[in-house]
Amino acid sequence: MNKKDAIKQLIQQQNAFMKNVNDNGYEDKNYWLNMSEYRTTQENLANTIRNEAHKTHWDEYKDNLKADIGEIE
Repeated sequence: MNKKDAIKQLIQQQNAFMKNVNDNGYEDKNYWLNMSEYRTTQENLANTIRNEAHKTHWDEYKDNLKADIGEIE
């Protein structure tokens, strides 16, 4: 999955979640006990977005990272 698709899916799922909250109220217990699949999916999408951003911008901060921690490759 590419970054653009991951962002789109993340936002769609957040919108669906918030619609459900607005329509039915919110219980912290329900979120933590019954929505583990939603939370895991959102976390995985966020990781995909972050990883793709790192790949895209790697050259921009590689030299700074080398200066901070030494040899990286």
